Amino acid sequence: MFIKGQLRISESMIVLFVVFILFLFAFGFYIKELKSGISDKLNEERDFSNLLLINSLMTSPELGCSKDTVVEIGCLDMKKIDAFIKLSDKEFYKEVFGESVISVSGIYPDSFSYDREIYDNAMDDYDLKIVREIPVSLYNPDNNGYFIGLLKVEVYA
Repeated sequence: MFIKGQLRISESMIVLFVVFILFLFAFGFYIKELKSGISDKLNEERDFSNLLLINSLMTSPELGCSKDTVVEIGCLDMKKIDAFIKLSDKEFYKEVFGESVISVSGIYPDSFSYDREIYDNAMDDYDLKIVREIPVSLYNPDNNGYFIGLLKVEVYA
């Protein structure tokens, strides 16, 4: 009788141990999924802030095309870009553009060469770098001509 009681206690302890191990696996899986969800939300937020940066860049009066106070969406003025690059004090733009590198290059026609780095505030030590390339229209007010360019925005986090 004494051995039968010890056997039942041992069986109960083994069952409790197995249930505890299963509980630990389930808890570990839950934590892993929770971290993954948080990471996805963080990347989604960073991507959204990257899109906001691009939108603010495209609609900014400092760089965008405008005729008679009408702003053209998806267009950058080449003369304004060159003037912006020559600015000595860009402290205000650190709040707007943050830690990023913004550049534009002409891609069409092939004879058109226009490569400019508009803004450079890159991080040396970063965990994540989001790069977006967007086709834009480049306007040259000297000859009233339009070219096709590629706007490259690199955001560091």
